[in-house]
Amino acid sequence: MTENNIVLLNAILYVSFFLYNFWKYRFSRVTTFLSAMYAISSIAAFLMFHFPLYESTFTAAGSPTLPACLYLFALNFLFISWFNHCTMDKCKQLLNYNEDIILLVEKVLVFSFFIYLIFHFPNSLARFLSSRDLDEMRDELYTDRSESNIPFVSIISRVFGAMPVTLITLVCIRFFILRKICIWDKLSLIFYFLFKLNLILGAVSRATIIFTVIEFIVVLMFFKNRISMQIRKKIIKYGAIFVISSYLLFSLFTIARFGEKEEEAQTLQTLRYTGESQLNFMNLMYPDLQQPFYGFGQFRLFRRMLGMKYDDGKGREEGSVYNTYARDDFGYPHPTYVFYGVAGNWVMNWGFVIPFIVSIWILFKLRNKYKHRRDKGLSVMTIIVTIMLSTYVGKGIFFADYGGESGNMMILILLGLTHWLSRRGNNITIPD
Repeated sequence: MTENNIVLLNAILYVSFFLYNFWKYRFSRVTTFLSAMYAISSIAAFLMFHFPLYESTFTAAGSPTLPACLYLFALNFLFISWFNHCTMDKCKQLLNYNEDIILLVEKVLVFSFFIYLIFHFPNSLARFLSSRDLDEMRDELYTDRSESNIPFVSIISRVFGAMPVTLITLVCIRFFILRKICIWDKLSLIFYFLFKLNLILGAVSRATIIFTVIEFIVVLMFFKNRISMQIRKKIIKYGAIFVISSYLLFSLFTIARFGEKEEEAQTLQTLRYTGESQLNFMNLMYPDLQQPFYGFGQFRLFRRMLGMKYDDGKGREEGSVYNTYARDDFGYPHPTYVFYGVAGNWVMNWGFVIPFIVSIWILFKLRNKYKHRRDKGLSVMTIIVTIMLSTYVGKGIFFADYGGESGNMMILILLGLTHWLSRRGNNITIPD
């Protein structure tokens, strides 16, 4: 097949998969939303491949092949299919729930974010409002990577930085499932948004805008059947304000970084952000990955604890997309800090076989939890992990989240919380 036909086939596969999910589930499953995102990404990849400036990108150094296209689709197919049966329908009980523990977790996170924002939000807001060049402000992040000069504030970010999605999930479990809300739930919502806003303004981050939207859509879709019509109307009202505000910020960042008159450059960057990961996987990683990185960029904290080299950013060549360690020690000649998607991240770190084995195992575990045990009840941690994985796959059209220290800490925290709730949690009948 020609390169053009391979990229076209790639788009056809993802669009067909979305149409199948829409026909089967409509929007009653997160699967439909995720497959829609990957379909959009595949269309953007096709448009990018035919864009006039495509040859100027790193991606153009390679050529897509049919095996790479089919492998990538098969792996993404498994990731999206994890959630085929993930719904609260017919669920009568909430298992391993302990209100005291849940509220304690909320309080710890709210207090931690409050301390963090005291030291960061005023500075982020001031820098953003006073900056004459947002592009220059963004570039400064590559030369000054320090999280904070205050040790305990830095520790908060490194320990709880990936926990906002867990915080919002806990609030939704209490509100949509148990029909409860208290001052700590309201504070959790406020500090969730403030924490995200701080990241957006401080890092001039369009990715955080998109990721926040993905998190909210996934959470609301999961609890869709538990949301009353009155609440849905409020969500639509405030959601419209949120989406419009997010779009305006996104546009502002894009114009600041690429200029109002450079429409061609803006279009290329939009296509790259949306569709680059699939092309990079097919063109660069699949043919040229000599050996996996063994968690170098995925489990940084764990490698650090074991005394192994980890991606601390120091190997990044003066803010470029290359990493000297990945090139010299693993023999990977292509850019490391570009989008490869969640599938690319798994393959880059574990090779071509292990990702399939792990993804099939997760597929059957979630299927067993939801399809065969849902009538008996769902545990709190099953819901939290499902939403975390859903957002992980959704963000994965760009790159894999939770690879830094805070993401690794989140894994440890969730494991500890699972153990704690399994010993001290109770089964609660879900109110109608």
